[in-house]
Amino acid sequence: MVQVIVFDLDYTLYDDTPYWLGVFREVARILNDAHAIDEEKAFLALKRILEEKTYTYRKIFDDAFCELGIAGSEDYASLIQRSVEIYRNYIPSLVLYPGAFDVLKEVKKKYRIALLTNGTLPITERKLKILGIEQFFDCVHCPVPEDRKPSPKPFLFLLEEFGVEGHEMVYIGDNPEIDFPGAKKCGVKTIRITSGPFAESVVSEGAAPDITVRTLPEVPQALEALVRTGPMSPGI
Repeated sequence: MVQVIVFDLDYTLYDDTPYWLGVFREVARILNDAHAIDEEKAFLALKRILEEKTYTYRKIFDDAFCELGIAGSEDYASLIQRSVEIYRNYIPSLVLYPGAFDVLKEVKKKYRIALLTNGTLPITERKLKILGIEQFFDCVHCPVPEDRKPSPKPFLFLLEEFGVEGHEMVYIGDNPEIDFPGAKKCGVKTIRITSGPFAESVVSEGAAPDITVRTLPEVPQALEALVRTGPMSPGI
């Protein structure tokens, strides 16, 4: 019997794009101050790389600075560091996906709820507070870089944390290749939401979700369907 529901955060419960765009505006300003680079040009370069590589890419600033011709400058390293600090400390205006609050409220009535994201804990806690949903989660897990999804380690941690087996947990995410391989290896059931940037992504066999929905309001019905199915066999 399913006891624990685990949600991803970015592009699962809300659209993270405004966060990135706000960061890019701030970074464009410091590039203009340091090298007189046109702010709009810098902003568009950063935005294009995000769109091409998605938010999981870790070299957005590096690639943009190279494209803008400042990769070899004396202050390159300090500009990268300042950009990372802007990302970590930025206070955005974030909005939940339609129906997200009500879904969390409904799910909370029946199950224990956790959040699992590859983001850092300080940024994640700030986002949850801005979104007004921190009260729903019994556990917020932000694994260290070497233990992040798609590794099964964060799922093993949550299974131990809640004292449940894989078939008693469901993970809900938007990026199959990152979100689901580790879950499936642990026998955790999976629901894919196709409202984010990975909606059209081709999914490998090892990352195939149990159920796919288009929007969050479809999640409660999908959960009921999974509850009626039997346990999955762990892959580890």
